[in-house]
Amino acid sequence: MFEMEQVLPGEDLDDPFNDPITRSNDLKDAGQWAEAIMILMELCQEDLRCLDAHTHLGNFVFDHHPQDAIRHYEVGLRIGELSFGADFTGVLAWGLIDNRPSDSEIADWIGTEAHQY
Repeated sequence: MFEMEQVLPGEDLDDPFNDPITRSNDLKDAGQWAEAIMILMELCQEDLRCLDAHTHLGNFVFDHHPQDAIRHYEVGLRIGELSFGADFTGVLAWGLIDNRPSDSEIADWIGTEAHQY
């Protein structure tokens, strides 16, 4: 079994509920979208392997710009794939919190057109 490691720059290990993703979500919920997006973009600049930041950036624009959301999801998907390597045959158990869906599951969710760029 394989467990992914969550990459979250700025995470406070002493306070697991005070992390950049949570702060970004709180700002979004408060209507401060520009500030929330800036936090996510800064996470990506610090470490592109922060897959949660790519996902949340996609979630921000999904309702009004689904093609832009798909691009964000696609970036996270491809970065995640690089972590496995071409010959990966392991299992990503759903019970392990940092594991994410496989690329084929995400491709099914977002449609095959996402793979055309």
